[in-house]
Amino acid sequence: MNYEIDGAFAKSEQILPFLNDVFIICFITVNIMFVFTTRLCFKTEQENYKALFKFYRLYKIYFIVLFLCVIFSDYILSQSGDFKFSDPMILATINTKFVIYLFVLCNFIYISSKINIARKFYQENNIEETKENLIIASHYFGVLNIALLFFIIYLKVVIGEFK
Repeated sequence: MNYEIDGAFAKSEQILPFLNDVFIICFITVNIMFVFTTRLCFKTEQENYKALFKFYRLYKIYFIVLFLCVIFSDYILSQSGDFKFSDPMILATINTKFVIYLFVLCNFIYISSKINIARKFYQENNIEETKENLIIASHYFGVLNIALLFFIIYLKVVIGEFK
């Protein structure tokens, strides 16, 4: 009787893509929660900006942690993949993914600055400017991040076709 552990379900070439997919799904979910939480706050009659700013603090932490996990796992996948690197389309697709990640990071920095500006306006009791900055951050740039992350998933599927 052979007592060796069969590693068919625990191969690193299967676990790492799975973890990368989980990180990307969580990353998209955090961004969707950012957009919907802001929209929900504006639809209610009583706008609770203190709770919204507390949520934004958590959003920033989750965004940074998940962004680093996605970048790290994607980098490892791109370095250790069984790609045919003679095909320039694969390299172009991988580089495009990382450029889009950089653009998502730039959007996040802009979103963070808009949230900080909105927080300053809220402390000055200027609710109109607070609301305007939060709408710009969530309704435009938050949605743009979600669309870019879905495009990254598409690029991941394209890369999988080249294997």
